[in-house]
Amino acid sequence: KNYYLLLKMTIKEVSIPSADGSFEIHGTLKTSPKSARATKQNKVPAVLIINGSGPIDRHGNVKMSGIMSVTNFDINTSNMLSDYLVNKQGMAVLTYDKRGIGKSISEKDPNLYYKAGVTDLVSDVVQAFHFLASDNTIDAENIFLLGHSEGAILL
Repeated sequence: KNYYLLLKMTIKEVSIPSADGSFEIHGTLKTSPKSARATKQNKVPAVLIINGSGPIDRHGNVKMSGIMSVTNFDINTSNMLSDYLVNKQGMAVLTYDKRGIGKSISEKDPNLYYKAGVTDLVSDVVQAFHFLASDNTIDAENIFLLGHSEGAILL
């Protein structure tokens, strides 16, 4: 899909092990050209976007099969916000698929999304945070958590 600021950023598919190692949390790390030039002294700040309640993917879209009358609700809120933060603010942004949604699935447990409790979701946020903090282009002292709805509650 073509988003309004896509040309000025690097988009990298990432995989983060869950805390218990039972599945991989898949996401997208977007960085600006400034991130590519980051040095130990000049690292970039980052934002971790934590989506709200429901089966929401890394793009901010609802993906459900057969449970609601609206099975796909594509509004791309996370994409639009991350594109702005990367291109206009020079930040790195990580978004991820909730457990059991998108690519963050477990072959061993097809009901991963429905079994997830608050502590599981918080654990996924912590794993994503540690992933960002370990990136040598990101300033680990300046990682911001941005949650919407349930995502804000998890903070």
